Parts: sequence; structure tokens; C-alpha cells
Amino acid sequence: MRVLVFTNCPLDPTLGSGKTVLRWSEALRAHGHEVKILTPKDFELDFGVRKGWRWRLALGAWWQGARLVRDFSPDMVEIYGGEFGWLAQRLRRRHNRPMLVAHLNGLDALSHELMHPEAPKSRNTPPHWRELDALCFSHVDRVAALCGADADYVVQRGWKRTAQCTVIEPGLEAEFLSPTPPTNREHRVVFTGSWSARKDPATVAKVMIGLLEEDANLHFDILGAAPDAAAIQATFPEAVRGRLCVHGKLSNAEMAAVLRRARVFFFPSLYEGYGMALAEAMACGCAAVTTATGLGADLRHGEEAWICPMRDVGAMQSGIRQLLRDSAFNEKISRNGQQRVQKLSWEAQGQMLTATYVRWLTEWKGQQS
Repeated sequence: MRVLVFTNCPLDPTLGSGKTVLRWSEALRAHGHEVKILTPKDFELDFGVRKGWRWRLALGAWWQGARLVRDFSPDMVEIYGGEFGWLAQRLRRRHNRPMLVAHLNGLDALSHELMHPEAPKSRNTPPHWRELDALCFSHVDRVAALCGADADYVVQRGWKRTAQCTVIEPGLEAEFLSPTPPTNREHRVVFTGSWSARKDPATVAKVMIGLLEEDANLHFDILGAAPDAAAIQATFPEAVRGRLCVHGKLSNAEMAAVLRRARVFFFPSLYEGYGMALAEAMACGCAAVTTATGLGADLRHGEEAWICPMRDVGAMQSGIRQLLRDSAFNEKISRNGQQRVQKLSWEAQGQMLTATYVRWLTEWKGQQS
């Protein structure tokens, strides 16, 4: 099987989207398939200019994509991102075309809706986002999602039928996978993520400032936000800063060590295409307080995690307090959460994706003949 990949993100293994593209492609190659990855620098118009980048990505892929497909002659074109709507439409019209698969690493339209719930749905998503997403996901033959919420959204929008979608969760790096829950945890809460709007830093600060002020023994660790360390420190009152630690850049092993020390993982994201940070924390035995997006939407409330409404400061503080104070409840959430993600090795998930793609391609070719 020859697979040509179009991705809307650079192949940066330190970023969630870049890592998953690399890992999925490595898995396909490991099973004997030929994979070529094209990133924005291969087709984006005026590459490197941020203004209007989604339009320029879409136009560049439409302009050069047909030639790139012709040169490689793939059996399957795998698309990461709704920016490739015009390309999918163009390829769909070709005679003897390859199979088209959208591999979701997030949905911009859904992200915008969740981050701006106060606006009418007819206006809260930029028109070109809706147009490109609709073209992309209605013209591909199949959709592979990382979480059930994204797959459901594609179906609810009428872009695909349920039978044309599947959910295959990404794998976790070996450093986070441990067969037994850690012991001797500290009175500590951890957050992992950039200090960006999608992670809802305002809610993170409100929740944790209140808890730190009422509990003089509580400590709070922040991972993945080193570039914003000074701004984060300034957000918290001076009286609690001594118990706040914004870590610098850490290796996977170092991050896992921090997670294994903490009793609670706090992750109040407004939108996640999956939420690798949440899965990593759960694999390390952290009892999670999170929201119903990405992986969080697929977890059992009160069993595998504590799920809160978005931006609900009171509900989040209540969940964290209970998990800090009630050892039996914390152990139940920690144990069940760890069991939920323990099977997610890249080897196993890559094998699942490869088998799915081979089956899809076989079925699709049968339908074309």
C-alpha cells in the first residue's frame, strides 16, 4: 500500500499533532507500507506568513496537490486537517483516483463552537472554516478520528455516515506506561499544556488560586508552559507563588516523574482533538479532573475521571478537593483511569490503524471495480 500524507502541521515530535502524524506513519512503514509525508512547506502559498494561513494552505494544496498525487501515484491519500477541502473535492472528481481518508487531529469548527458558546452557531464559526471542513469531510471516503466526540460531530453535520467513521486512539510513549499505580503521592496538583486560550488558563488560575489560598499544604505544578513562566507567576498572588512551580522543558521521563508524584491532574480544556496530556497523566496514575472534550468526553464520570462543565470553577474546585481529601475515592479514579489507557501503546494502536486502512482499501477497491 502506498500512502501519500497531507498534513496541516510541521513534523515536530514535541507537539501533539506533529507527534501523531509521525507515529502513525512510522506504524504504517513498520508493517511494510510506503508512506510519503507532505507538510505545509511543500505546498503552502507564501509559506511562513501567519496571516490568512488557512486560506493559503487550502489554496496551495488545491494548486499543487493534484501534481503531487500524480507524481507519487498512491493507493491512498491521508489528510490531516479540514484545510484540504478543495483538494479532496478536486481529487474526488479524478478518474482512477486514490482512496481518500481524513485522519482527524482536531476539528477547527468544533473547537471554535466550544470556545465561543455565547455566539449563535450560524455566526460563531468563520465561514471559510465551515466551508473547508464541509468540503473535506464530505468528499473523503472514510474518516479516522482520535476520539468519539470528533467522529460524532462529523456524523451530526451530515458529512459522513457512522459506518464510514472509526475511532482509533493514539498511543502513549513508553515512559508514561506503568503496570502498577505509584505510591507515596504528594499533596500536589498538576496541569500540563500551553498557556493558550484553548486550555482555558483563566479558569486554571481561578480554580488553583482559590485552592492554594485555602490549603497551605497544597502545591501546584505546571508542565509544558515554560515560555510563559513569568506571566503565569505574575497571575498568581505573591502569597502562593512559593508553592507554584512552572517547570522548564522536560523529557518524557522527567514529566512522568512529576505526574507520578501528584495526587490530582487538572485539565479544564475547552477543546481537545484527543488530549495526549490527559492520557499521559492517567497512565501515570493521576486522578484526573477534566472536561467533556476529546478523551475526556469518552471517560466515565466518577469512575475513570471527574468530568466538569467547562469554565465551572466551583465544580472543578469541588472535584479536586474531594480527590485530595478522600484517599479511597482517589485510588478508585486513579486505578480505573490507569487501566483505561494502559493498553494504548504505539505498537498496538499502529497495528490497529494499519489493519483498518488495509481493510478499508480492499473494500473500497472492490466497490470501484
